[in-house]
Amino acid sequence: MMKKLLLMLPVLMILGLCLTSCRHPSRKTYRIQLGFTPDEVEVEMGRPYAVRSSKVFEGEETTTTWEYRPPFLSNNDQIVHVIFENGKVVQWGVAGDYQTGSEKTVKEYRPTKPGG
Repeated sequence: MMKKLLLMLPVLMILGLCLTSCRHPSRKTYRIQLGFTPDEVEVEMGRPYAVRSSKVFEGEETTTTWEYRPPFLSNNDQIVHVIFENGKVVQWGVAGDYQTGSEKTVKEYRPTKPGG
């Protein structure tokens, strides 16, 4: 009986890793769309692990960052962030997926289309 249990242990460990990696938040990000509200993100991704930051600016504009962590015993340690501005998704991904902080690197924010 003990021998069977020892032989099954590696199989159970692999099965457990497969199940936890399937629940990893990075696998759910394809469901998110720009403009989603926090309620819509919660329906698709579940409750966030934490609200990492939130700020109200002049003019009552807001920015909030939600954090999703991998499940316990996951073989993937990537943390997913979802960023809201004024209650709408403007960005999401794993740290390193995007560059922010300077006009030089953020080319997608243009008032008009290129060439138009």
